[in-house]
Amino acid sequence: LKNHKIISIYGNWGCGKSSVIRTLIERLDENRKPEKNIELNEFLKNLKEYIIHIFKHPKDKSESIVCIKFDAWEYENEENIAYALLNKIIEELEKDADVKYGIKSIKNKILKSGAVVLKSVGVNAGIFNLNFECDSEGRYKEVENLKNGLSKISEILSENNKRLIVFVDELDRCERENILKFLASLKLFFTSGDNINYVCALDKEAVAEALEHKYGDGEKAEEYLEKIFNFSFNMPKTFNVKKFIRQYGFNNAQSEKLAEFFEAINFTTPRHLKKVLNKYDYLVKLKTSDGISEDLKNLIPDIITNNNNTEGYLFDTIFVLYFIILYEFYYNKYLEMKNYEYKLNRYAGAEMVNMAGECSKNGEVSEKYDKKVKMIDGIKLNVNGITLKKMLNCICENHGRYIDDNELVKFITLFTPIELINNNEFYIDSSNILDDYLRLFEYKNNEILIDFCKYLISEDFFEIIEDDNKKGYNNNDYTFKKLFDMVETLL
Repeated sequence: LKNHKIISIYGNWGCGKSSVIRTLIERLDENRKPEKNIELNEFLKNLKEYIIHIFKHPKDKSESIVCIKFDAWEYENEENIAYALLNKIIEELEKDADVKYGIKSIKNKILKSGAVVLKSVGVNAGIFNLNFECDSEGRYKEVENLKNGLSKISEILSENNKRLIVFVDELDRCERENILKFLASLKLFFTSGDNINYVCALDKEAVAEALEHKYGDGEKAEEYLEKIFNFSFNMPKTFNVKKFIRQYGFNNAQSEKLAEFFEAINFTTPRHLKKVLNKYDYLVKLKTSDGISEDLKNLIPDIITNNNNTEGYLFDTIFVLYFIILYEFYYNKYLEMKNYEYKLNRYAGAEMVNMAGECSKNGEVSEKYDKKVKMIDGIKLNVNGITLKKMLNCICENHGRYIDDNELVKFITLFTPIELINNNEFYIDSSNILDDYLRLFEYKNNEILIDFCKYLISEDFFEIIEDDNKKGYNNNDYTFKKLFDMVETLL
């Protein structure tokens, strides 16, 4: 902290930067209130130490840290985010009994200078190179006043043996232009004083996009950030998904299987997982509530509602989680899934045309054609009869084998991207289903659908089916269609 005024924590949006900041503030800020669940003896010990600390002469105290958290996005609609930061620093330090009188004595002057200087910062080639050109002598004086004011704040803190750390969060969510303005202002005007530090949580990609939008050169993001931050940390590229899931009451084995599911469909951003698992937790509460009607409860399949493996099935749980993901994050794909009747009938119609062509070429109706016509008629007639139980049996019976199975054709078609159905790019030959199914995986435009299809025929999912069958899976009446009713009624 003594050597680096501005420090960055780099990480993609939703990777947990805010959690790191919260933890740092809890560890560093000695003025925070004791936790409610602290043992009484420990509390009294802390209280004694704090009283001794208060009555010590400032020079005899060990350096204490004051933390301020600034959520940039909250001030997006302000005239200038950097000026809002200056206000926040003054406002929070006025609450500190040791420094508030000194802060009040310089407050008006520093805010006046800040208003003139910070609100006039623009984003141009000069700012990109971190230069600020004053267009008048008056403007120059205000710049000096602002820097001197921040130095004075540092002196007041130093007299009381305090260090200020300002944590800047949620900058990723701001408009591109505001991100660049704020970073330039931070480097140019806020680095005065030896005992004031700034820790910024930032997504490099957001800065690259801002630079690309402004200058047409996103490749210089690294160079730009190096000019501002002389020290940085990086969030981990991956994190323990299984451990994260365990927070929601799943046992170790369940968490491991669910982690395999999320990783298989490339859905591992902590913030996204948290949103999906919170929604799942809400469905669990509905499923187990005494105050909810049975009609509403029955919209939810037999999901896991406790962590002792005696209630609910992982098979149902995974389908519910998948539908929550589609509805919350891939709504267009959700609508594709919801259009399953069209997909099945469209597929069936294409099959009829293909087979009619074969028939005219051969001049006769073969036994194979007869069989396929019956299969297609079955698809048209039994759309609403597709149940989770049938899906489970279908995957279980056909796992790793080549088989002519009407239910498997229907099942595959449900999860096939609609473009392939419309363009006749994906043709399922019922005599060689799995070969054609594997060819489906070459399609790149609907990753969340394709990745789920891959997962459904994986060994990981097959193990879930085997375990649920051993438990006596008996969800015979819950239809595929009801998953949509569940999402749209309860979420």
